[in-house]
Amino acid sequence: KQLQAIRRYTESVKTHPTAEDVFTVIVKEIPEISLRTVYRNLNKLSQEGILRKIQVPNAPDRFDSTLEPHQHIICTECGEFIDVFMNNEQSLLDEIHGLSGYTITGIDVVYRGICPKCGHSDAV
Repeated sequence: KQLQAIRRYTESVKTHPTAEDVFTVIVKEIPEISLRTVYRNLNKLSQEGILRKIQVPNAPDRFDSTLEPHQHIICTECGEFIDVFMNNEQSLLDEIHGLSGYTITGIDVVYRGICPKCGHSDAV
């Protein structure tokens, strides 16, 4: 019941919630659930390949139900976290393989910037 509620919620949003975000919503539906249970189930779903766990340095992990290849961008002002679909990802992976010899088995890219709502930046 708890696992299914967590899965249903994470698949219904595109906000890349943290475990705390999920807990805040799920506890209203299942009052007896603990934050620890939410963490455990999110990690289980990511290990099973149902969710993508995004590790963000100096910030809580986020969870994404969009499994197709893509990157993310976070606004350093408001914290908005969105998907970025780039059409050149495979050529970048091929170049990395050519330079390093590594076979890439996973990728998590999080760009940082300032979103349009918070103001424009000339920096790239």
